Amino acid sequence: RYGESRGLKPHQTVPFENFLDDTNEGQLARIYVQGFEIRNVLDSIIINQAPWRPSDDMKATAVFFSASLTSYCGDTPVELVVERLLALGGTDLPPNIASNQAALSRMREMVSYSLMQLRSDVKKHV
Repeated sequence: RYGESRGLKPHQTVPFENFLDDTNEGQLARIYVQGFEIRNVLDSIIINQAPWRPSDDMKATAVFFSASLTSYCGDTPVELVVERLLALGGTDLPPNIASNQAALSRMREMVSYSLMQLRSDVKKHV
């Protein structure tokens, strides 16, 4: 009854009843294995997502933030701009960017390239 009241489908009630009849160790083992199954499903969903690409607006914002930098060379200015972009947020960023290393890497590459282009333009004018 409990399974039906919680909205379990008929084909899910039998494994649920078997789970309730199992020993504590058996229940813990099933829960542990199901945690891995859920992780595998989530990993497959994340892997099958289209890769995130920074928009042109994001690139323009990165150049805007670069005006307050004292240096354009090295990793420090790139990290400062990335931190400001993350703090700013916005619709261009995927919701899980803090834990998505591939998206963070693309963002760092975009900021680094934008700073390099800006540095190149300054050198051309000087």
